Amino acid sequence: MNEKEEQRTKKEEERTKKEEERTKKEEERTKKEEERKRQKEDQMIRIYEGLVLESFPNGMFRVLIENEKKEKEIILGFISGKIRCKSIRILLGDNVKVEVNQYDRTKGRITSRIDKKASSKREEKKRRKEERRQEREEKELRREAEEKKRKK
Repeated sequence: MNEKEEQRTKKEEERTKKEEERTKKEEERTKKEEERKRQKEDQMIRIYEGLVLESFPNGMFRVLIENEKKEKEIILGFISGKIRCKSIRILLGDNVKVEVNQYDRTKGRITSRIDKKASSKREEKKRRKEERRQEREEKELRREAEEKKRKK
């Protein structure tokens, strides 16, 4: 009986190993398929910045975008779920980010509203930072020149 039991346990162990290998392979396949889908979606969706020209009911807008070829297009943009839930207001003349599908370039999803003030504040901070850096460099150069004069 011991031999029969040992054979049974061995067979069961082999079965479990095979099942584990199968599940691992299936998981790898699903991961690869998901990655492929994501890559395809990334290739199909283009993100543009646009200007809201006209407002329609139900969160629809006419948006002017500039594509890769620097051509201007007018598309129909609809509000994404996040903007709808957070009740962000989009008005005429606002700059927005629009996701456009590769297959239907006449429609797009408005994913965010670009705040002009925030972008101008960032630019102002960058400009001030650059000015401070230049002032420091000029002070260092003056100090070095004064030290050279003193040594002579």
